[in-house]
Amino acid sequence: MSGWPLTIGLLALVVLLFATLAAAVLGDAVLAAQFVIGAFIVAALLTGAFALIVSGIGRLGPSGSALAGYAVLVALVALTVLAFRRAPAIAAILALVSVLWAATVVLPERYLLPLLIAVRSMSRRKGRASVTLVAFMVGILSMTITLTVAVSLENQISAALASSSATNLIATSNPSGESTVVRASQSLPGVKSRRDRTVVQVNAEAINGRSLLDIVGPAPADTGGDRGYDQGRLLGGVTGWDLAHGDGPTGIRIVDGRGLGPQDANTNHVMVRNDLQSAPYNVSLGAAITVQEVGTGVRKTVHVVGFYTRPRRGRAFDAFFTEPIYGDRSLAVALGGNDAQSVVSFSVDPNQLTHDATTLQRMVPGALVVDVGDLTAVVDTILHELLNLLAVITALVLGAGIAVVANGVALAMLERRREIAIYKAIGFGPGSVARFVLVENALIGTLAGSVAVLGTAIGLAILSRYALSQAIGFDPVVALIVLAIAIGLAVITAYLTARSPLRIRPLEALRNE
Repeated sequence: MSGWPLTIGLLALVVLLFATLAAAVLGDAVLAAQFVIGAFIVAALLTGAFALIVSGIGRLGPSGSALAGYAVLVALVALTVLAFRRAPAIAAILALVSVLWAATVVLPERYLLPLLIAVRSMSRRKGRASVTLVAFMVGILSMTITLTVAVSLENQISAALASSSATNLIATSNPSGESTVVRASQSLPGVKSRRDRTVVQVNAEAINGRSLLDIVGPAPADTGGDRGYDQGRLLGGVTGWDLAHGDGPTGIRIVDGRGLGPQDANTNHVMVRNDLQSAPYNVSLGAAITVQEVGTGVRKTVHVVGFYTRPRRGRAFDAFFTEPIYGDRSLAVALGGNDAQSVVSFSVDPNQLTHDATTLQRMVPGALVVDVGDLTAVVDTILHELLNLLAVITALVLGAGIAVVANGVALAMLERRREIAIYKAIGFGPGSVARFVLVENALIGTLAGSVAVLGTAIGLAILSRYALSQAIGFDPVVALIVLAIAIGLAVITAYLTARSPLRIRPLEALRNE
């Protein structure tokens, strides 16, 4: 068996082996088969696309008209500069095209010769060159996406931790114990500021007299049949502020209506999330919402005076102790009584944080004291462990790409022994032949890296759209660093692999052929 039947048989065997491995990892043979076959189809399409690109590059040569060549070069440079400003993802590809075209226009034939020999060699072996390009591109693409996601996640988590530094100590108790917590905190060193609020868990019963069950419909089966299954996020609790003394919610934006003030003290006026303005709730200003406290069963009807939204990024840690319905403290206490929970948040000097947390817990044993600094340290440790894991995965993927490049160069050197011998026989020294090989592999690394940069932008857009809650933007700096690494790795790998074949004597190479 030889030729295409043997190739098809080997490809089928490779697909079967990968499908078996994927089935063992995923535990689902059908999903594994779909995944492997899909990846094989994508790899085949990429190989075909790279074969067309390599064929086109193989026709590279001196420009027939100097004037036309310079005109095209100016246009390519202008497009590259524009791409760097408007669409950085395609700038690398345009830059590569500009450099190749500039070489054919500016360089004399003597210095252009290594490039021409390199592109002709790639074109003659476009099948192997295309496979090498796909493998190396996948490694670079994985590394770029992993690094970009890791850097973005680190920045987002660091920003979240930094924003939480304003509030780094939380104490929760029942309303009767709030005054005890406040008095105890007055003797603590390092306390810069304090904020109090009272929260209570509620279920929404009706909006403008209409049952919430009629508004939202029956709950899906996977919610356990709870009515108002979405109310936990939008109407699941009341946060009471000391409005009489000018306290109130911060870090929010009023979307409609007005905010709460001293005039709303001892009233049932509330602010709710602006999501309630949409279907199926369709809540408007002045709407009456009947809520029932979970533990006591006390019902109250509150009236909406404003709608707010809270930014998703940069929230302080104490925002997690805040329920979505904002009102006066008297409303929360009337609903919950002793079931209500008073939350006192402190901004404490980090040098005194551990001492103050321990002292406050000892002075008020009935309260729950949370040291946010300890939580931040735990999150920071976990973050660094995850980043280390991503780095290991990136190194493994890139190592596979390097191995493919090294294998491709080694096989090419074995196949090109006669060609190398002829080069030497007609007067090219080992250094000249080495330049041919290095230019060829530098071109492979640049082409694979440029396409990987474009693939990274597309991949990040897809991940941000369908898989991540926070959008991760394309980082041109990371892309340029990875592109430089790709070119360097391709050249270094080719040099190390080709050193031995380049030393062979012409007569020995021709005798063995």
